[in-house]
Amino acid sequence: NWPDAEFPLPMRDLTVDVHIENQVARVAVDQTFFNPQAATLEGAYRFPLPADASIARLAMYVDGTRMDAAVVERTQGRRIYESIVYQRRDPALLEWMNGNLFQLRIFPLPGRTEKRVALQYTQSLERLYGDYQLAVPIPEVDEPVAHVRFQARLVGCASCAITSTSHAVERSSDGDDAIVSFERSGYRIGDDLLLTVHEPAAGSRIARYHGPRHDYLLWRAQPEIGASVGGAAPGPRR
Repeated sequence: NWPDAEFPLPMRDLTVDVHIENQVARVAVDQTFFNPQAATLEGAYRFPLPADASIARLAMYVDGTRMDAAVVERTQGRRIYESIVYQRRDPALLEWMNGNLFQLRIFPLPGRTEKRVALQYTQSLERLYGDYQLAVPIPEVDEPVAHVRFQARLVGCASCAITSTSHAVERSSDGDDAIVSFERSGYRIGDDLLLTVHEPAAGSRIARYHGPRHDYLLWRAQPEIGASVGGAAPGPRR
């Protein structure tokens, strides 16, 4: 029994952890919300994902224990969700709305308590002449978040040039990996996390894969634009 109206809940903690390897990003978003009302509420959290991203995991913490979600057909999922709500237990329902917009329904949100939700997705990053960009959607909330922490590990990218036009990130190294971090308290979020990565030319690269029936070899080389061709006149290209 709560009013048929929507209003924003404050967020107390937001942690984004990114792992990038071979142009594939694994993004984990951990969020803790707080219900300042005395009444028990149902939460509806809507968020967009990058167009080419795929959800890998959804989890919710119940009494300090992480509960992982399962994938079922939409009608069955709603039926399960409503039945658990009727028992006044803790379900969460993630629905694909349209495009790449998802909605997460959570019940109950007891009065003056926190609720922690974790989401993980993967995304393949497009690359053009050694440059690629990562964009992590960050939800916009009305009030500042008590604690915000972003961290990205770029495997084998200690010599890469990494910039961000959205946040004043700090750069460090861990062996051959690059670590990019951003941490604030009482921070007003809303800007997506943007990282642009430029990898120095590495010459030729060879990758091998030995399968059960065949062996595969991939050779990749990046030509130098404007390199001399020995003075030969350009001929027709077929």
